[in-house]
Amino acid sequence: MRNEVRKPTVDEWFLALQLKSIKKGFHLPLYLEADITRLVEKLDSRDKTPYTAILIKAASHLIYQMPEVNKATVHSICGVKIIEPTYNSVNLPLELLIDGKKVLTGITIRDAYKRSLKEINEEIKLAKNKTLNDLPVNRIVHGSGFDWVKKFKLRIIHFMMNNFPRLYLKKGGGGISVSSLMNLASPEVNVHMSAYGMTMITISSCSVEKREGRELLKVGFAFDHLVVHGAQGVKASVELVKILQNPALF
Repeated sequence: MRNEVRKPTVDEWFLALQLKSIKKGFHLPLYLEADITRLVEKLDSRDKTPYTAILIKAASHLIYQMPEVNKATVHSICGVKIIEPTYNSVNLPLELLIDGKKVLTGITIRDAYKRSLKEINEEIKLAKNKTLNDLPVNRIVHGSGFDWVKKFKLRIIHFMMNNFPRLYLKKGGGGISVSSLMNLASPEVNVHMSAYGMTMITISSCSVEKREGRELLKVGFAFDHLVVHGAQGVKASVELVKILQNPALF
């Protein structure tokens, strides 16, 4: 393999464009540990523990119990704008494999606190069966055509979403995001991960530790200090752990 310097692909370029907006926030990461032993014991031992669905339902419960954390921020040409959905919705990024290409997209799951873990999992599985025809933005990124045309279209979409926040509400965007990489978890490696996004709170996890007969879910919890006081962010993190440790809510 020879050394190479190349231009980013459209996918890499668009990811960098989105992350530049997220970096305008002031995210504080917390690393949490939730004892989910009783919850796992409650679930059907014949099935694989649905960690992603658990995190989504816990996040939805957090919105229900603390609606004041149900927020997202955009940095428009007119300054910071706060989006406050009146509905209960959790964002989930998904990596799909379409025609041999890895495609990153996202879905929103409504009222997960009212739904079973099985129902949440079914919605995730259904989303993983989408094609490029179902994903307008990804169709631009991964479809045919000139790169400069694609980038121009993506810049317009990015500008619209950041400067017309009501579009976010129209699309049903949530106030909390969950980022789960549990399918990559390894019992030999104890990993903590924190993710940042445009939502006030981002919850992430990619590791479970079994210690002294207990099952401990490692949770990254980041909140945007730009729009929330530290005390409120920490309170929300404590509440999330209490939710995860209460099997009656699942």
